[in-house]
Amino acid sequence: MNNLFAALLAAFVSCASAAGTTSRCVLPGADGGGRQPSPPSVSGVLASADSGTVTFRSLEASKIIIGPRTEIFSVYGGFVESHELKEGLYASVWLQGCTPLAKSAQTAAVIQVCGTDAVPCIK
Repeated sequence: MNNLFAALLAAFVSCASAAGTTSRCVLPGADGGGRQPSPPSVSGVLASADSGTVTFRSLEASKIIIGPRTEIFSVYGGFVESHELKEGLYASVWLQGCTPLAKSAQTAAVIQVCGTDAVPCIK
């Protein structure tokens, strides 16, 4: 019984320490408050935007899906409707789980635009 307890305790400690060293996905909030967000999965200028997807000029082969739970907002605050996305907008995208962009279509968790006009963000 003591061996079983020791094994379970060792497994718990191992999992707890491993969990502490992994990075977590922190998405940006619409109000800009909260913790520092994870780096975006992709940033740049939109090549196209339609009712359900966006593509970037530098990565036109990779479609990013706008899902029903995708949040879209401006870097200055305020939500943006998906129909307001268009070619030429400067944007950053955080994919679900903050995964890196792949060649296959992936779903966006957050799309953050500089505004609804084709102007770069002011830092």
